Amino acid sequence: MLTAKNWAEISEQAEEFIQFLQGDNFFSQPYTTDRDYCVITDVDLAMNFSTDSSWDKFTDWETVVDSQFPEDFDWQLNSRINYQLQQNNYYDLFTKNLNGLLEKWTTFDGIGIAHELIMHDIGYIFNCYANDYFPPIWQEILQVYYAGGLPCGWNGFYPDGKMVVFSHQSNKLDK
Repeated sequence: MLTAKNWAEISEQAEEFIQFLQGDNFFSQPYTTDRDYCVITDVDLAMNFSTDSSWDKFTDWETVVDSQFPEDFDWQLNSRINYQLQQNNYYDLFTKNLNGLLEKWTTFDGIGIAHELIMHDIGYIFNCYANDYFPPIWQEILQVYYAGGLPCGWNGFYPDGKMVVFSHQSNKLDK
């Protein structure tokens, strides 16, 4: 069994990710990859993939990402990790414009879908560092973030199908 890590140890392991969160380049250009993902630029479609839990057309995203952890994964640090992330203001990630991402992904009634999705993912990524274990899909999710995409769903019924990644579109293409 793993011995519980303190925040300093977790932060040290997550140093590259913390630097990414503190940077200004997130979502600054279209996402490109050589991976076989479903890359989309339509905000409404992306929000549907991230929030639809009906299982009518695809496996809901939360089920896909939550099912990747072994039974002995230690979630006991989760509340302390979330507390530290809040204390550190998520390394000021949400004080930035994120190149319009947060505004684009807000519903008419003010729910910040992208904000909630990213907070969830950041917490899970820090839990992976705390446990010294990154399930393969979480390794991919981390790389999608590093490359400027927003992992937001699964196209198909897991394990068949593909990860859905929302990509920034330049202003010229938005019109």
